[in-house]
Amino acid sequence: MPRMGGWFGGLVMALVAGAAPASAGAPACSADAGLKAADFSMPVTELRTGAGRPALPALKRMGVRTVIRYYEYPRETLACKTLTAEESDAILAEGLSIAVVFQHNNHDPETFFDASRGRADAKRALALAEANGQPFGSAIYFSVDGVDQVMRDLVYEYGVSGGKPMSAARRRSLIADGKGRHVRHYARFLKYRRDVLDVPVDRIGPRSILPFVKRYFADVAEVFRSEAGEHGGRSYAIGAYGSGYVCDALLKAKLVKYCWLAQSTGWPGYDGFRRSARWSLRQENPTTCQDWTYPRDPSRTVQFDFNQVGATGDFGQWSTKRAQTVAMTRPETCPAP
Repeated sequence: MPRMGGWFGGLVMALVAGAAPASAGAPACSADAGLKAADFSMPVTELRTGAGRPALPALKRMGVRTVIRYYEYPRETLACKTLTAEESDAILAEGLSIAVVFQHNNHDPETFFDASRGRADAKRALALAEANGQPFGSAIYFSVDGVDQVMRDLVYEYGVSGGKPMSAARRRSLIADGKGRHVRHYARFLKYRRDVLDVPVDRIGPRSILPFVKRYFADVAEVFRSEAGEHGGRSYAIGAYGSGYVCDALLKAKLVKYCWLAQSTGWPGYDGFRRSARWSLRQENPTTCQDWTYPRDPSRTVQFDFNQVGATGDFGQWSTKRAQTVAMTRPETCPAP
């Protein structure tokens, strides 16, 4: 996953004691038979190795068998994040399978406070599944990118700032440390802690966001069921990407079939859920391929996440396409190369 939330988890610890870089302990950009899936925020078909060769064959030699890519809105949060039909064709032609995750500002608690978002995200994901020929029965994951950890971080900030708006000096310091997102979240928290959460600050924590996350996934499931009625009862399995706490809750509520445990070990419930072995995918720290390039944007570092695959080997990946597809409209932020 792009570091939409993973780098941010554990802000309380980072503010108090300093935090290790996100890449600490990351797998090397080399063969590892135990890491069979890799997620990318850029088109794998456009990546080049240090020798200038296509990246897909190199990934196969590393032991990768599944490429995980994104579904997004036309106005992407990161340019070229969305899987296109041309890219999915090329991945499958290389003999690799595909898994997909929908993500659009899913690091922000207000995404889940919005009662319309679950349905809207589900409909957009289904449209992209159709455009990519994704077969029924495979999975579409939806990201919950650390919003439960954000609740902890904001309560901590409330104490640091004495329940008042953040001082100008503190804002400057946090922004300089790359924590501008925390600054923005806190400014809005001062309002929605009363208007939305409506409980004393000392009662706000990871549990506070859970009803909104569950509503989101219930709405996704409702849209999927409705769509299935138009396809002879056929639809997609639902997966979630997130913390151990969120994964555990969604699986217990039977709102998802699969759960992908985020690499952010500081997020709630990580250790317990990792030990439970109920995860379908377990993300590693970001791997950087120093000599790989992305010609569309040479300044962008080629970085991706290896993933461990769960015991069953099934996480909703797909290796064929269904016949009925619609035209693929390229994202506004990603014109044809």
